[in-house]
Amino acid sequence: MQGAIILLLATLAGPASGEIVCENRRIPVEVARNVYVIENETRCFHPAPNRLARVKLACDVLLAAYGEEEGRVRCQELISRSGIPALQR
Repeated sequence: MQGAIILLLATLAGPASGEIVCENRRIPVEVARNVYVIENETRCFHPAPNRLARVKLACDVLLAAYGEEEGRVRCQELISRSGIPALQR
């Protein structure tokens, strides 16, 4: 579930342009007692092209992470904070 939350934050914070965004980080990994190597980890993703699409993707992540009932409640909270009017059914 932590991965879903990270994806949600990356989706909302990502640029609105259509380019692929990559994040790099260095991770120390112990290979033997007191012996470490530094591994580089790169994650790339394609951000949603506009605000509405970013909110929809974030809601999809919330539904996947929290289930139907709680995911919908959290999605509605997200929509109300984002300033996007709720879609009529």
